[in-house]
Amino acid sequence: MRRDVVFMHIPKTGGTSLRVSLEQALKNHLILHDYGDEPETTPELYELVYEEGRLADFRERFNDKERGILLTGHFPTVEGNRSAPRGAARYWDYFNAESFMTFLRHPIDRIYSEYAHFVNLRGWTSGFEEFVASDRGKQRCRRMSMLLSGVDLDRFGFIGFMEEFEESFGALGRYLGATLPWKQVNVGNYRTLDPAVLENERYRAMVTELSREDIALYEKLHAQRSGIYIAPAADASVANGYIGQVRLNGNHVVGWLCHKGREFIASVDVISEGETIATIAADRFRKRPRDKGHSRTGVCGFEADVRTLDGVRAGKTLSFRAHRSEYELSGSPLTL
Repeated sequence: MRRDVVFMHIPKTGGTSLRVSLEQALKNHLILHDYGDEPETTPELYELVYEEGRLADFRERFNDKERGILLTGHFPTVEGNRSAPRGAARYWDYFNAESFMTFLRHPIDRIYSEYAHFVNLRGWTSGFEEFVASDRGKQRCRRMSMLLSGVDLDRFGFIGFMEEFEESFGALGRYLGATLPWKQVNVGNYRTLDPAVLENERYRAMVTELSREDIALYEKLHAQRSGIYIAPAADASVANGYIGQVRLNGNHVVGWLCHKGREFIASVDVISEGETIATIAADRFRKRPRDKGHSRTGVCGFEADVRTLDGVRAGKTLSFRAHRSEYELSGSPLTL
C-alpha cells in the first residue's frame, strides 16, 4: 500500500465519492483535508497554511513516522496571500510525484455539472450565461489548468478519467495497493435545470471558447494516459545514478535512497548471503537529504526492524542495494 497519497480533487469529477472511498481504504493513514474555508478542512492544516502562512513547515508539522498521509482537497487560493501556490503545486515540494493522483472530466461536461451544483446547492439564480461570463465564471472554465499548473504532469503519479471511470477506478486500486470500496455521493442532478440551457448552442460555444486551455490540457493528458493512467515507473534505464546511505540503529536499519536523474519512490533490496530477503520502499520523509539537495522533497527514507526479516540473527551480515541495481548504499554492508 502506498504510504502517502495526495488527491487533487478537481470539482465535479466524482471527487467526493473518490475521497470517501480513499478514506475508507486508507483509514490507517493520517487523513488531512484542504478545502480552504470549507468546513471539511482539517483545523490544524487551516491554521498552518491559511492563518499562519507556514506551508514550509508542513512536513515537520505532519510527520507521523508510524503511518503515511492521505491529503485531499481543492487546495484553493489563500486569500490575502496570492503568492502562495494553489492546486497541486501547493504540496508538490512536500510529496514524491508518485503520491499525486487526480481524476479529469471533459471541460464542457464539467462546467455544466458545476452549474447544476450551484443551482441545486448554492442557490444560484442568475442564469447560465452569467455563471460562465463573470470573472469568477471564466476562472471556473480554466479550473483544471489552474489546479494542475506548476507541477510535472509527466511524473504526476495517477490521472484517471470520468469517461473511463470503471477502468480508472480499478487501476487506481491497483496503483495504491488497496481495495477501494465504491461510495457514490454528491451525485449531480440535472432535472432541476431548464432543458433549454443544456441545448443552447450559443452557450456551448461560449463554454468551448472560455475553456480552450482546459480542453487542450484534457486532450493532451487523455492522449497520454487513457488506458494507462500511471506515470512511467523505474526501469532498467535508471540502474545508475542512485545515491543513499544506511546505518544500524538498535534493532532497526534506517537510511535513505533516491535517484539523481529521475524522481520516483526507490526501493532497497536487503541481501543476505547473495539472496534478496526483503525489499523496502524508500517512501518516508527525511529532512537531511532534502536540505542537502539530494532529494527534491525529502521523501526517500526507509526503516525496517531486522527482527522481522527472514533468517536474520546476531552476527549476520546484510547488504543494501537499490532494487535491481548494483548500487550499494553507503554504510553497507552491516553486521548485526
